[in-house]
Amino acid sequence: MGCGCSISRKEGKTKMRKNMWILLICLIVLLCGCGKAAENGPTSVAATDTEVVENTVLNSTEVDLTTTESAKDALATSESGQDAQLSTNDELYGYMMDKWMEGDISELYAYASDELKALLDAESFSYMFMKPNSTFGNIVEIKNEKVTVSGDIDVHTATLLFENAEANIALYFKNLKITGYNYDVRFVNSFDREYQDGITESYFLLESGDYLLNAVYTHTDKSDAPSVLLIPGSGVSDYNETIGLLPTFEDIALELAERGINTLRFEKRTNRYSSKWTVKSGLDEEYFIDCNAALEWLRNNNETGEIYILGHSLGTQIAVELASQNEVNGLILFNGSARHLAEIAKDQYCELDPANSLYYKQFMDAAMNSTLDTAEGKFYFNCSDYYWADYNRLSTIETLKNIEIPTLIINSRLDRQVKDVDIELWQKEFADDDNVSIVIFDDISHFGYKIDALDTSSLYKASAFPDDLADTFAGFCR
Repeated sequence: MGCGCSISRKEGKTKMRKNMWILLICLIVLLCGCGKAAENGPTSVAATDTEVVENTVLNSTEVDLTTTESAKDALATSESGQDAQLSTNDELYGYMMDKWMEGDISELYAYASDELKALLDAESFSYMFMKPNSTFGNIVEIKNEKVTVSGDIDVHTATLLFENAEANIALYFKNLKITGYNYDVRFVNSFDREYQDGITESYFLLESGDYLLNAVYTHTDKSDAPSVLLIPGSGVSDYNETIGLLPTFEDIALELAERGINTLRFEKRTNRYSSKWTVKSGLDEEYFIDCNAALEWLRNNNETGEIYILGHSLGTQIAVELASQNEVNGLILFNGSARHLAEIAKDQYCELDPANSLYYKQFMDAAMNSTLDTAEGKFYFNCSDYYWADYNRLSTIETLKNIEIPTLIINSRLDRQVKDVDIELWQKEFADDDNVSIVIFDDISHFGYKIDALDTSSLYKASAFPDDLADTFAGFCR
């Protein structure tokens, strides 16, 4: 579909891990926070002393950007950023755009703040910006350039038009240093990215009612390949379920393709259409409508007809409910829990703030007892009581027992979000169930990587997705 390029699998695998987004990692990251609240943290690294909420700088003044052209003229004879006579953040922004369009941004690492350098080495910094070029084609136009001033932080925003996508970016500057980066991409064309070993990634917009969602179908040249629908956890999620520089679903998709299995991944509606989320929105808007559209797409594009669902984190509970409503060949429940979401959120909050444990216990009780008859727009753990009322209709253990679908449950004792009590609950309820296999890892994080999840800097280092975990996924589907 459309343009494509051919790269080696291993080369692509290394580069694909260095994702275009940087995230400001919250301490509470996973099963708490629904709808518009980000499970993986806000999609940015915020500049020092700047508060960022959904890409808006608070207490700021926005003006049209009028200095870019003059900055470019002033730098026209300069060969490098270090040699350039840069005297303002506007000039640094203009120089950065020039280098980005030329396809080489490596010189800009010298202008990265100490905080960014602590997270990213020069190679990761450069590829973070250049990855969209390699995926979506060259930059053909830069539009809507503006600068927002907040104290001594300048936030430059623009729309970059690539050959097959457009991206809204925000770059943060302070004292001639790059201090932050925020990136949001939208596909504009259907196109293929091909690998030499028979793997193709097809990028397209998934139609779900009135909504169009970024989606990627990773498929092999094998006619008997089953397909797996990937469902992310709670909160805002892009189509890769990105955390830091780790594109979880992208890595899973490419690893499974190596093993002869297709996958479909897509962004959550709340990532693209957060303005449509209301206090009364629930699981249909967050998950089920779009997941059913994705399943229908797979039915129409999967040669074998074999479809599996892989749910991650809260996505495990959604996957079970989807399987009860659709004919699928199996379920993979990856680092999820069968406990109530509010109970998990309570545990996470209490662990970080034990002095207010009673307060969080009251939140949990209120969330678990919410009904549509009593809901009035109150919020518990960043979710409205309307959302909790809708969520309370789920009964994961009972539903999984009733549907009797082959199921693989994977958890890890290194997981900092899902606890031993969750593992023990799965084992108690399903150890003797012939339809359910339970595999426990000791060394993978919540997102599957063999890293220290408590060290947030590790999320900004390239990390290979474990072969043994990918083998476990693939073995079940085969």
